Amino acid sequence: MKEPILLAMLLLVGFNARPQLNNSPAGRIKQAIEAMLPEGEIIADVMEDVYSTAGAEMKVTGKLNFSIASDGKRVWFYTYGASRPAHLILDEISINLESNTVSIDSIDLTYLDEANVVDREDGLKNDRQVHSLRWLGKQSAGPRKRSYSITIRRLEHTGQTFMQIRITEITTGKRKSLLDLSLRF
Repeated sequence: MKEPILLAMLLLVGFNARPQLNNSPAGRIKQAIEAMLPEGEIIADVMEDVYSTAGAEMKVTGKLNFSIASDGKRVWFYTYGASRPAHLILDEISINLESNTVSIDSIDLTYLDEANVVDREDGLKNDRQVHSLRWLGKQSAGPRKRSYSITIRRLEHTGQTFMQIRITEITTGKRKSLLDLSLRF
């Protein structure tokens, strides 16, 4: 008699058990990354700053086809038919979901911060809630220094993701932009 009752209780508990969300900072960051970078094929708008007398704003200047893949520990990208060599940088990027680091062409970027901004109007002309993650890294080789940054933003009201990849170089005090790629998808 005890066995059927025990079995019924175990089944009831088993069907009502819910997966526990990881509320640690690393767990929240992983969940945010997975929400902002869904697996699958993507057609992204390539965005560039356009300056006018009214100020700067982001305009769509092209499209980029790529895929996002993940094995639960790492996220990486594959580009298809990239029209400009700068777009191929996506093939060199991976995000380690366990350590919250980003690698660009073998350069490790450190997680910098997470921000939630409400009622902010930016270059995308959005005045809503924005969730943002940033990573930074540096590389020095003699007098030449390179700075790498990746920012991923989720525009909550549209569900779109905005990803910006920047590489700048400083040589003898002069700053030069090597890459400034902004994607919206």
